[in-house]
Amino acid sequence: MGRIVDHYVENRVLYSAVLSASISFDLVTAAISLLTTRILSLMKHFPAPQGAKPEIVATSVAAATNGLLNAWLRGDLDATPAQLTEELTRLLPSWCRL
Repeated sequence: MGRIVDHYVENRVLYSAVLSASISFDLVTAAISLLTTRILSLMKHFPAPQGAKPEIVATSVAAATNGLLNAWLRGDLDATPAQLTEELTRLLPSWCRL
């Protein structure tokens, strides 16, 4: 999660500009898709509980991550990057936290 927050911090001007324009559904979908792929690759290192569907877990976490980071970039949330990382980490299922 720290790397994802760092990426948003490093590219804050770009993401803020995109958010200030009218965002198309395709852009949001693409962002969630990219995050889902990254989260799925990280989840391969953790044993999922029986019956867990990694694609569903990863998509859910990606959508929540995207929404939280976009709200932060819009100024709707007052948090430091470290606080964002901590909260995003809490969103992860306990079985895939470091």
